[in-house]
Order: sequence, then C-alpha cells, then structure tokens
Amino acid sequence: MTRGTFKPISQFIMELPTDKQKRLFNNAVDIVGHRSCKSVEQLTEKVMGSTTLQDQLVDMLNNYFSKELSS
Repeated sequence: MTRGTFKPISQFIMELPTDKQKRLFNNAVDIVGHRSCKSVEQLTEKVMGSTTLQDQLVDMLNNYFSKELSS
C-alpha cells in the first residue's frame, strides 16, 4: 500500500489473500467465541454491547496490520 493512500479497513481486508483473511477470521473467532452467535444480528449485539470485545478486536486488527504493513 502506498503511503498517504487511505482505504477503509473493510476494503483492505477484502483485498487480502484468502489465507490472510482466514487468519484474521480465526483470530476474531478466538476473541468472540466459537459458536456463540447464531446470526449476524446476535454477533453485532454481542460486540456492540461489550467494550472489552471491541477493544480486543481493535487491538487484534492494529497488531495484525502493524506487522503486515511493516513487512
């Protein structure tokens, strides 16, 4: 990625190779919990209702992209 060029995180994730998307997904599942939600709505409520989960997910993304972009 060129310095100074902004992309939303969702676009950046969609442009990652499949193996890296799967790694991010697995990291998120580790944080949120496996099989804990049966729908997107339940997952959204769970994350939006917990600042701890939000902080953990943001930290995971920050760490991932800091390492990825510094490589």
